Amino acid sequence: MDGTSFERPPSTMTTAPEPEPELAPIEDRRFATILDALLRSPARLLDAVREGGATSRLVSIAIVGLAVTGLAMSSWSAGPQLAIVPIKLAALAIVAAFVCLPSLHVLSALSGGAQSIKETVGAMSMGVALTAVLALALAPIAWVLSAATSSVALAGTLYLTVFLIAAGFGLGLVRRALATSAGTRVRGLTAWSVMFVIVALQLATTLRPLVGPFDGLVLHERTFFLAHFADCLGGA
Repeated sequence: MDGTSFERPPSTMTTAPEPEPELAPIEDRRFATILDALLRSPARLLDAVREGGATSRLVSIAIVGLAVTGLAMSSWSAGPQLAIVPIKLAALAIVAAFVCLPSLHVLSALSGGAQSIKETVGAMSMGVALTAVLALALAPIAWVLSAATSSVALAGTLYLTVFLIAAGFGLGLVRRALATSAGTRVRGLTAWSVMFVIVALQLATTLRPLVGPFDGLVLHERTFFLAHFADCLGGA
């Protein structure tokens, strides 16, 4: 032996990647379970939506979250608004989702999506529910800041900012859930998201005031939301 060491040449074989573990299905439909899946594992929740039973829970979560957020908003002026604003806010979201649902499903179909209307409703419900939950989580911040001002315009702007942030996350979830259900990227969703926000803002203008003193159970004159916001800021 000449003392030369013989080392095994490094292996050129690559280890095959381990398959991704399958997501465990949601076994029950309790509100706490659905809420946890909405925040932590939307993919599992989407499977539950397909199987049935989860969409109604999502709608309930959205209504409760928006109603409690409305209670925080109405505390700025108190009085009858404490009972009226939570109802208005929950109704606003449901009507906006209902109005924009057909265009969402048509856009998916035009993009080659194969999902059913039930799955489109489920994707929309997930987005609205996430918007409501995040708005509720951010509402205490707006409540503290709005309590420091007597300006309706400033208080309204704070809550509008909260809802725009929450809607951004919610609409992002709609986009992802719909792409998964459809099996393809749905074209035009950015423009649709903008239209959804515009519809919601116009409904908020029609149902005004959401922030401010109660002025009767009447629908105000027709006003485009941009004109209304300009008037509010001009009178601040």
